[in-house]
Amino acid sequence: MRLNIVLLAALTTTSAATTIPGTFSLEAPAGTDIWRKPPSTDVWNVPITRTSSGLLSKFQSANVTFWADWTERYDQAGLVLGLRRASVSTKPEDPAQKWVKTGVEYYLGKPQLSTVGCDIWADWSVSAISDTVDPAKGITLMVVRESDENGKSAWVYRLIKDADGNVKEKVPLREICWIFADEHENGGEEWILDISPLVARPASNVTSSLKVDFMDFSAAKENLNTEVKCYSRSRVFYTRQAVNSKKGLFGDEKFILGKSDFDQGQQESDSYGACRVSMHNMSKMAKARRSRDVCKINAIAYKTTAIQARPNKLWQ
Repeated sequence: MRLNIVLLAALTTTSAATTIPGTFSLEAPAGTDIWRKPPSTDVWNVPITRTSSGLLSKFQSANVTFWADWTERYDQAGLVLGLRRASVSTKPEDPAQKWVKTGVEYYLGKPQLSTVGCDIWADWSVSAISDTVDPAKGITLMVVRESDENGKSAWVYRLIKDADGNVKEKVPLREICWIFADEHENGGEEWILDISPLVARPASNVTSSLKVDFMDFSAAKENLNTEVKCYSRSRVFYTRQAVNSKKGLFGDEKFILGKSDFDQGQQESDSYGACRVSMHNMSKMAKARRSRDVCKINAIAYKTTAIQARPNKLWQ
C-alpha cells in the first residue's frame, strides 16, 4: 500500500518526552567526577539534578545542547545515563550500577568529544571537535536506541545544525551494545534509567567550580498508546494504535480520512531528508524517500511509537 504524503506532523502521545525548556546553568565544584577503573577506583560524586527517570525498556532517545569555558584537565559536561535496579532501594543521585556519560571533555589542552561506557569497568573514547563551536549555540549530542540485523544498541551522535537550528548531519561517535542486554528482566520492570545533564570538574588542585550553560535537555520514552497524524495538502490521515493490535498501522481498517486546512495550530514540516517511522521492538521499518515535495511511504509497521521528519525535526 502506497501513501503519498507531503507533511509528517509531530505525534501526539501520553507523556512521551521530558523536556527542560530554555537555558539553564549548572555548576560542579572541583574534585567531582564519574569514573570507574580497576583495581579500586570508583567515583560518583557529581551533582545530579533535573533527572528524567523511567524504565530502561521504554527508553528511546535523549538530547542535550550545552557549552562551557573549559580550563582544567578533564572538565566535562553533557549527558549521564545511569542504570539502577528497581528491586533495590536507590535514588537517581546514588551511584549507578551501570552508566554511560557522553559530552565534551577538556583533554590535551582542548575540548574533545568524549563518551564513557561502564558495564563493569569504564572505557573511554575521545575524538576531536573539527569545527569552531559558537558558545551561544553550544554543541548538541544525542543518545538514541537503534536496531539492525545483529541486534539492539544505543548510538551516540553529534548533531550538526545549520544557521536556522535545523539538523543537517548526524556524526556517529559511539555504539554501546551492552546497555539493553538485560532490559526485559522481570518483564521489563527491573531496570530503571535515570537521564541527567552532566557537569564535572575532576581537577582537585583548583578552588573554582565549572559552570556549564545548557540550551536544551530532553529525554523520550515509548508510550503504550500513540496517536499519529500524517498530513497531506487536502486530507488528514489519522490513526490511534493500541499496543496489542495485530493489525498493520497502515491497514485499511486503521485510517480515517478527513479535511485539513492547517488552521488548527499544526506546524508544517519542511524536511529535506528521509522520513522514518520508528517502532517498538523494531520488528518492521517503514522507509520513505523524498521526491521533491512528496514523502512516499510504502510499508506496514507494527507497534509504532513515533514519526520523524528529518533532518528538520527529531522525534522526541
